[in-house]
Amino acid sequence: MAGNQISRLDADSLRLYSNLEYLDLSGNRIREIPAHVFQALQKLKVLRLGGNNVTVLERDAFVGLHQLQSLDLGGNKIERVSVDTFADLGQLYFLNLSANSLHFVAPSAFQGLRLVSELDLSGNKLDSVPRALFAPLATLRQLDLSSNLIAELPSNAFAALSQLTTLHLARNVLGSVADGAFNGLVSLKSLNLSDNMLRRIPSRSLTSLTELEVLDLGFNSF
Repeated sequence: MAGNQISRLDADSLRLYSNLEYLDLSGNRIREIPAHVFQALQKLKVLRLGGNNVTVLERDAFVGLHQLQSLDLGGNKIERVSVDTFADLGQLYFLNLSANSLHFVAPSAFQGLRLVSELDLSGNKLDSVPRALFAPLATLRQLDLSSNLIAELPSNAFAALSQLTTLHLARNVLGSVADGAFNGLVSLKSLNLSDNMLRRIPSRSLTSLTELEVLDLGFNSF
């Protein structure tokens, strides 16, 4: 169903395919995801919605998708993610929200994602990293925040991410990094801070990264 002219999702039509495990709706003209529209697809494991025109992710958009493992929402026009949007997706391990227009993500938007290991938020308009945003994502291993508008990293921004191994922050407008910005990242192996506006990084901000193997600081203002 990818690459067609589909402009709306209809729960009654989708109910006919209750045994689906893979659904590709990418490259269509879908503007919204109605509440409960996928509720009948309780066996679905992969849902691809990239390259559409979705602007907002409302609460209950993905209700019923208890077996979903991979969700691709990249390349839409999403501006905000509401509270508990992904609360039903307890089996999800991959979430792609890249190349959207995100400027706001509710602090509890990721509540319920207890198994997610990869989150892509690159290519958006995020200008901050709220301390509470990633708190529910204890199993996260890869986080991509590159190509946003993030200007600073506060202390304990990623403190809950003890299993994170890869963090991409390239191509932002980072001018400062707080002393404790990377607290809690005890498993981090790769950190990319290239192509920012950094003039210095406090040595204390890196001392906790005992497993770090790759550090990219290219194209800054040192």
